[in-house]
Amino acid sequence: MIPFAGLGLSALRAVTKDDASPARAAAAKLLATDPDERSGEALAQAALDKSWIVRVAALHAIAERGDVALELRVEGGMDDQQYQVRYAAAAAVLHLNDLKKARGSKPGK
Repeated sequence: MIPFAGLGLSALRAVTKDDASPARAAAAKLLATDPDERSGEALAQAALDKSWIVRVAALHAIAERGDVALELRVEGGMDDQQYQVRYAAAAAVLHLNDLKKARGSKPGK
């Protein structure tokens, strides 16, 4: 047991003044490994969420998911007002581009 583990969540809630954002962000993280196509669509929608914390989590999850079909949906995040979202979107686009190139350069494709 870590005695101060709940302190981080309390601080996040105090900063965001939104108890639901951390839960939605955690849900986005869980969807990263779900193979269902609807999960990818849900993550794309979460990348447009009102909470920047959820948007960042969704963009990270899309990158982890490796679904290059979502690349165009991610690019819009590079114009976000929050720099954290812009950086996450840029990183996701770069990662998805790398995956696309790697898959395209394999013999037989």
